[in-house]
Amino acid sequence: MVDKLEANSKDPLYVQLAEVILDAVKQGEFKGGDKIPSEEELRKMYGLSRVTVRTAIDSLVGQNILVKKQGKGTFVAVPFLENNSEQLKGFSDIFASHGYDLKKKILSMAIIDVSTDCVRDFGLKQEDKVIEIRRLLYANDIPVILEKILLPLTFSFVLNEDLRGSLYKILCKHNIYPTMAKKQIDICYATPEEAQLLGVKPKTALFLCTDYVNNHEGHCIHKSRQIIRSDIYKLTVKSINFDLEERHKQP
Repeated sequence: MVDKLEANSKDPLYVQLAEVILDAVKQGEFKGGDKIPSEEELRKMYGLSRVTVRTAIDSLVGQNILVKKQGKGTFVAVPFLENNSEQLKGFSDIFASHGYDLKKKILSMAIIDVSTDCVRDFGLKQEDKVIEIRRLLYANDIPVILEKILLPLTFSFVLNEDLRGSLYKILCKHNIYPTMAKKQIDICYATPEEAQLLGVKPKTALFLCTDYVNNHEGHCIHKSRQIIRSDIYKLTVKSINFDLEERHKQP
């Protein structure tokens, strides 16, 4: 956090303090679940009144950036994202269902040589090309997911779309409907670049999710690789004991 605020700034002191705290969250100085300095500590650090500090804190609480816990202090809110594995949802829908403001930053878009995996998964030839899209997803201004999407070059229309929105909605608009998916979950450790983008320390353990999404004919229409902060994302797997179900049905 910065050492001091600017008394002559056009922004009120409480706005400046709120921005300082928010920047500290974005930079990973405070992560989801971390306790921030108390109101008294902040008051002394910046020479502010209690009202100014409380107003800054309350503004961030109202944005779901911070959460107050009675008798314990103020903590960085964790944008907890739970995904039911039985349902095929894009991250736009997952964020929205949890009430979080989702923002996507496009890091790069390119047409690249096809890999051996893509030849197999998309049914392409070795000389073909694929579209690569890299995005950084934010929940309430906190970076949570680093995503790489691969699509066949026949889907080049996506390059003319606003990819800060839902990819599934773009595909459906062009009569391409994601209907089936396979998700592979692994663990990876943040590289220096990934750590900087996600606001975590290098070598932090992260979820590595690889999705293979098919249309109703069983053809793979896109692959995606998501590196996800493990303090944010939870995958729910629901199971049914079919043998027990059948026994209950028997007379």
